[in-house]
Amino acid sequence: MNEKLKRHWKESIKPALYITTFGILLITGMRIGKIIWPETATKVFVCFASDIGKVDECSPLKSAR
Repeated sequence: MNEKLKRHWKESIKPALYITTFGILLITGMRIGKIIWPETATKVFVCFASDIGKVDECSPLKSAR
């Protein structure tokens, strides 16, 4: 029974714990990265021109979010 448990630990449980731990560390690192380096704000403008070099109107493009 003890050998069966050792083999199950070595082949199944231990790798699953490693993968889970790696995933948790990866997600935590990404969250900390977002806190330390926040996204820069970007604005996109749509401009309409009636002629080359003559811009009539520019308006900010609204996000679809």
